[in-house]
Amino acid sequence: MSVFSYLLLSFIQLAFMVMDCLVVMILVKVLYDHWHFVWLKPFAELAGPPVRAITDSVGTWLQNKTGKSYPPKTLLTLLVLSVWIIECVTSGIIR
Repeated sequence: MSVFSYLLLSFIQLAFMVMDCLVVMILVKVLYDHWHFVWLKPFAELAGPPVRAITDSVGTWLQNKTGKSYPPKTLLTLLVLSVWIIECVTSGIIR
């Protein structure tokens, strides 16, 4: 393999790591919002602003495209689903 292919694979692995971190942050926020585990509170407070910023931008984009506004839980579900689909498609193309 050439240097370019190694760099491309490294970039894709880095992108997967970022997407997985985003999914973990969303799961922490959802778990804390639903069950209020005390030990998850600091993590949920840290994950709240970045997740809110991402869901706000996704919500704005969807509202511009569809003309409808969606609740935050729907946006979180849509975001996790789209990250999962992107990872599956990308790993299918690579292999």
